[in-house]
Amino acid sequence: MPIGFASAERGTVTGVYLTGVRMGAALVSWLGAYFLARYSWKLFFLLIGLTPLVWLLPWNRFLGKWETPNDRAARRTNELDVVF
Repeated sequence: MPIGFASAERGTVTGVYLTGVRMGAALVSWLGAYFLARYSWKLFFLLIGLTPLVWLLPWNRFLGKWETPNDRAARRTNELDVVF
């Protein structure tokens, strides 16, 4: 993730990212408990399934502004080298 940042900033970027991951997990636990107590597990299951799909559309647009086709091709090549 911190590839686009200077070496001195990578630790901070990684720390902020991982803090967001942990805070998100804690928030989902609280919201999950609320939804399970107030509604049903089926609604919560539907919510946690559809939310990432809805989030995917603006996220892909955002990434499209930062990446060029050459970046994508280079990343795919590097990933294939690691896998094979």
